[in-house]
Amino acid sequence: MAQSSSKNAKAPARKRQKPAGGLASTSTDASAQAVSASAGGSAFKLNDQGVEAALSSGEHSGMLEDYFGEEAYHELRRLAQEASSRSVRGGPRVLIIPGIMGSKIGKKRKLFDDLIWIDPIDIVTGNLADLRLNGEDTNLEALGVILIAYLKLKLSLRAAGYDADFYPYDWRKSISLLGQELSVSLSKEKTADVSIVAHSLGGLVTKKRQRSNGSSCSERPITAPSHRCRSCGRFIRFCARSPSSI
Repeated sequence: MAQSSSKNAKAPARKRQKPAGGLASTSTDASAQAVSASAGGSAFKLNDQGVEAALSSGEHSGMLEDYFGEEAYHELRRLAQEASSRSVRGGPRVLIIPGIMGSKIGKKRKLFDDLIWIDPIDIVTGNLADLRLNGEDTNLEALGVILIAYLKLKLSLRAAGYDADFYPYDWRKSISLLGQELSVSLSKEKTADVSIVAHSLGGLVTKKRQRSNGSSCSERPITAPSHRCRSCGRFIRFCARSPSSI
């Protein structure tokens, strides 16, 4: 599967489209700047690792406080510091799989990724069409998760002693393909005992992975005892609840 570009196919690289000149252009540019300012600006493009490091150190405090909100920012900063002190000790392995549109899509950069989903500037200027798939190779990939929805869960698990990480995925693809990719990712895990906390579409992807492998892995809340799958031999716990209900 691949992305259908709204640009000429011969263009060497995808560039952001800008509105035509005149009053409409001025109005759209002003709207984009307003959305960017109100939404925390480049906090949308800061990668997941950079956000967690900044929360722990206090760096980019103003930008992240605008992004998460004052109360949530201070809570996440506390959790990030607790998680940082606990994560060096290891713990039970947990993968957090977000729901549909819960993973960020774009191009990988060093610190501030080139995002299309979800970047307010791209939304305002009409670049969401760049997310279309048409069977060709795509240069876009899943770069992380929507942290406003899932970061508190991850940091809470890490602070509690779990070795928790996100499993972002390209939700534009078919569930069958995503299930296969999840299976490959699980096969690379260092431990055979993996707990999966899946939300919405993430639960369907997990189920598809199990069924395609002939798996009978238990589908129980993360607090339930683990069971070894007769097919794959791995210990897997599965929770399909919303992040806010865990």
